[in-house]
Amino acid sequence: MNDLIAFLTARLDEKQQYAEDLLTYGLGDLSGAVSLSGQMLREVEADRKLLDLYERAKSYRDQVFARPEPRSISDEMRAVTQMMALEQVLRLRVAIYSDHPGYRQEWKP
Repeated sequence: MNDLIAFLTARLDEKQQYAEDLLTYGLGDLSGAVSLSGQMLREVEADRKLLDLYERAKSYRDQVFARPEPRSISDEMRAVTQMMALEQVLRLRVAIYSDHPGYRQEWKP
């Protein structure tokens, strides 16, 4: 999963740079470039928030499973369910870049 996170982060950095370049240089129709750039930057921000949620869920899971026995089964289920759900969401987001040479088929949702 760490490689998937690194891959998505790199693609977001590229997309953010491209969107900022659109604002700087435009594509002829300035209103269209500004609209597209704004949409891309909001998408980058949303995906970065998903990555942050994943990291917080991973930290929570690690804390839950680091507790001495007996642990609450509801805490364990919550930790595992959060991780599974977020991993699937991130796989869906990474699938957008399935034509990139660095994309791995095992990341397929």
